[in-house]
Amino acid sequence: ELADNEMIRDFGRLLMLTGCRKFELCGMAWSEINWDDGFWRIPDARAKAGSRIVTLDSIALSILKDRHARKTSAFVFPGHGALGHLTDPGSAFEKVRAS
Repeated sequence: ELADNEMIRDFGRLLMLTGCRKFELCGMAWSEINWDDGFWRIPDARAKAGSRIVTLDSIALSILKDRHARKTSAFVFPGHGALGHLTDPGSAFEKVRAS
């Protein structure tokens, strides 16, 4: 449960830092991150208006590097469903808030 809380905490922080949509962040894959230049390329399939580049500041990169050190999936926010990534953080947000 602690790992779930950390994931949701990181999800919320990245949501605020990047300004992206929840759906975009849910499917964030490690292969989409350009570590050297500090950006994330959201592909056409997930971006509402075509692919786009999101600049990652030092705080966002730090969060991602911490998560990457413990990665267990091709996705930054892995899930148990068919897609392999988090799909709806809403109920998890409520659990974290209540604890």
